[in-house]
Amino acid sequence: MAITTTHLYGLLALLVLWLVPAILVYRVAERKGRPGWVYLLASLLIGWPVPLLAALVVRRRAPPPA
Repeated sequence: MAITTTHLYGLLALLVLWLVPAILVYRVAERKGRPGWVYLLASLLIGWPVPLLAALVVRRRAPPPA
């Protein structure tokens, strides 16, 4: 079985549909003052909807006292 262009496009589409939402979850977490890499890793391992929900629900961290 040879790899065709259709297979490559399908793989690229899956990659985009997996990575782009994970990166958006990372950005949401970072903007709320949370460790974005944890949310990114969770998004890649278990899928992005659950970490996205967690990132949206948590409160914004207060800035550290000066």
